Amino acid sequence: MNITVALMVKNEKTNLVETVPFFKEHFEEVLIIDTGSTDGTVEYLKEQKINLLQTKWNYSFADVRNELIKAATGDYILMLDADERINEEFVVQMRAAIQSNDLSYEVKIMNITDDNIRNSTHINIRLFKNDGNFYYEGNIHEQLKHTNGHIPKITSLLLRHYGYRSEVIRTKGKRKRNMRILQMELKKDPNNAFHNYNMSTELINIKKYNEALLHLKKAAKHSKGKTFESEVYRNIIYCLVNTKRYAEAEEFARECIKSFQKETRFYFILAQILLKTGRVEDAELEMKKGLGAFLNIGKTIDGTENLYLLMEMLKISKRKRDFDTVIKVLSALNQITESNHTIMKEFINVMLQNFEKDGLYNFIKENVADEEKQTELFFEYSVRKGIKEIPMNKVTSAENRIMKLWESSKYEQVIKETSQLEGQSKFKILGFIYVGNLERRNDTVSNWLLENKTIQAIEQFKSGQEVRKVNLEGKVYLSIIEELIKQSNLNEIGRVIQMYHYYPAKYWKEIGDVLENFYYDETAVSMYVEYLQNVTGDFDTWVKAAELLYTQEKWDDCLLLANKASQLNGNNFRPVELMILSLEKKNEIQLVNQIVTEVKNQIDHSHFINSRKM
Repeated sequence: MNITVALMVKNEKTNLVETVPFFKEHFEEVLIIDTGSTDGTVEYLKEQKINLLQTKWNYSFADVRNELIKAATGDYILMLDADERINEEFVVQMRAAIQSNDLSYEVKIMNITDDNIRNSTHINIRLFKNDGNFYYEGNIHEQLKHTNGHIPKITSLLLRHYGYRSEVIRTKGKRKRNMRILQMELKKDPNNAFHNYNMSTELINIKKYNEALLHLKKAAKHSKGKTFESEVYRNIIYCLVNTKRYAEAEEFARECIKSFQKETRFYFILAQILLKTGRVEDAELEMKKGLGAFLNIGKTIDGTENLYLLMEMLKISKRKRDFDTVIKVLSALNQITESNHTIMKEFINVMLQNFEKDGLYNFIKENVADEEKQTELFFEYSVRKGIKEIPMNKVTSAENRIMKLWESSKYEQVIKETSQLEGQSKFKILGFIYVGNLERRNDTVSNWLLENKTIQAIEQFKSGQEVRKVNLEGKVYLSIIEELIKQSNLNEIGRVIQMYHYYPAKYWKEIGDVLENFYYDETAVSMYVEYLQNVTGDFDTWVKAAELLYTQEKWDDCLLLANKASQLNGNNFRPVELMILSLEKKNEIQLVNQIVTEVKNQIDHSHFINSRKM
């Protein structure tokens, strides 16, 4: 069967140059309608000899898409946007799917954000039979209809959407255009649930939450039973959270769990609300309810796959040092994101202390198929064996070039190019060279490194000489510590960290953060405690240190720090959780009961509190 791929475009030449050749190769008809481009789109499409239509933009997406339907000649139509991408696997699956001869087919759309990370997916009907009875309705956020009705067939088809990147939204003025059309529609029909919902989404994107809530109240009143009803309530919760009305948001989320039982995302949303007030134990429980079998089979009940929410579960598991769950969540994230750089870094950080010689190199080679991603990780973690294998013409950044030169023993060039760097890039490379030179001891490099006051001070301290606190760069010091960790040089880490007091207190916390990120928890706690003796009002650091002490089974110390955190912020419940958990470990049941009694009436629906034995 023939398939027409159909797009409506305006000023999309950059996207079309990338996609049209693919469309021409894989579809019987490429049909594109232009609504007034001025960037050379029309000229490019004419050169490509595809089926090109031109029309004047009349503020109706439905009208333009209906023109595409009327002009299409294929047996089926695949409706795409210019900022969406499909691949050969999609085409193969699509052609297999239409053999069932159904009227329409669902397609999962993956939204890609600025960091090239998928943040959400949703389902839409993009593939349908060209039988003369399909049409679009709605000037904006148009819906596909059939004169006799239709139930789309579920498929595994997946496309990627790049239109939510901030630069795309800014340069194309999408938000301004959308709001103008919605205002026109709401003027005609003020109580239209769908338009009020869509207007709330646009207002949320520009952080006008109270104004969005006014539209959402109308949408909720008139959306009962409609396909977007749950989206209305999701937006209501989002607005309540962003106006710090957490109790109301929690109530809405719990009601949504009851009303939309197949939509497990409301467990995740509830968990995020609970985290806002420090209810980590309750949040973890709700996340586990929502995840269900996800961590074992890769799917929730409703197929929800939201990277941000899984990342939240990862944060909780890391905070609690629940390594079994950390690995399960990372495995799921790694599969979803196809070995995303950030996720692989999390994997490596967990395992770094356990790698032996060439262990990290082998791990990256075995678990990251993409050579470009391998290269990024080799440089990120200073994997020398990996760096040596990379051709110089594949090295793209100035820092990586210097690391490659170092591994090639081109020391004079290393010194020359490092001297030209500035800021964080220079700090990072100085750390790399200093740690590398501990092994090589090249005299030229050693003398050059000693020109840096910070490195000179470190060497003086290690040799027992007096050190002056003059022009010491904390960022260079941090870079050296991180590089020593990556190279697993434990003896040297201990020696260098001992001179922390030569730097301002803010760096003590940053040292703690670096150590905690790589799971050097005991030393991290020591740095946090030193920092907190000088900066007593940092609530988050009191909590972080208390959590680490709890995972180290230091109940008394955890109690002391959690109590201090509770005094600083009585509205955050996490210190109370830590005190209760520590007291239970100490078998101080009477004190547990006293705390539970005090807080029970302050917090509704807390499984953590209600499950404590009185």
